Amino acid sequence: MKELIPQVWDDLDLADGKRTPAGPGPSVILRLNGKSVELDLTEKHKRELEDLLGPYLQAGTVIRGTPQAVPGKSAMAVSRAYNRAMREWGARNGWDIPVVVKSGAKPYHPKALQDAYAAHLEATGGER
Repeated sequence: MKELIPQVWDDLDLADGKRTPAGPGPSVILRLNGKSVELDLTEKHKRELEDLLGPYLQAGTVIRGTPQAVPGKSAMAVSRAYNRAMREWGARNGWDIPVVVKSGAKPYHPKALQDAYAAHLEATGGER
């Protein structure tokens, strides 16, 4: 029997043609001038980014809670991205993510998972 193990590579190194495994933990999500990107980084690159952006993040206002409107994106697209991030966070953190569909083919997420994810976003300042 073969087992496939997915590997997540550091995006900064991958851009330079190198394959370096990304560190443990969640991806980094950045938004600037209407463009959002998700980065998988090594711990070293995460620290470098935090050092670089630290003064700006300290000076800014933290946005908490549910997904905000994104210019050029429908509320449905933002909601899908939020739900996908919640499912990925749940799976990474040991939640059994049920595949339950209610009428209308809309995915159902248990309230406990929604509450836990909202608490996580609140505690980490929105880090997905």
